[in-house]
Amino acid sequence: MFIYSSQGLIVQPAPSKDGNALANLLDKATGTVRARDAAAGIFGLAEQFQQSFKTMQQIAENEARKPGRKVLVWVGPGWPLLTERAFIETNESRQNYFHQLVALTSKLREARIAIYNVAPMSV
Repeated sequence: MFIYSSQGLIVQPAPSKDGNALANLLDKATGTVRARDAAAGIFGLAEQFQQSFKTMQQIAENEARKPGRKVLVWVGPGWPLLTERAFIETNESRQNYFHQLVALTSKLREARIAIYNVAPMSV
């Protein structure tokens, strides 16, 4: 289990099938996840992308050393789509983000990680 908060990425030292132990780990987790203000515009989107990207890279690097296939369930909004006009201002920036994602995808594939996203929607 990985927990990302304002204090960075926390990695559970060993896998567990004990639901109570996992719940206790979540209860003891400290820090917060700062909500991104829509008023931040492109700067907020860029920050969201970079933080999510860096976290996903750390997970891939950590899991690459372990044998076998892995499933990662990413709970949260993740990063903005590259199709959002406010996020991508030029073709150069679009290409830059695309190349970053290609490199990350390669790392995830080499680490044998499949990702599923669960993004809670506010009503």
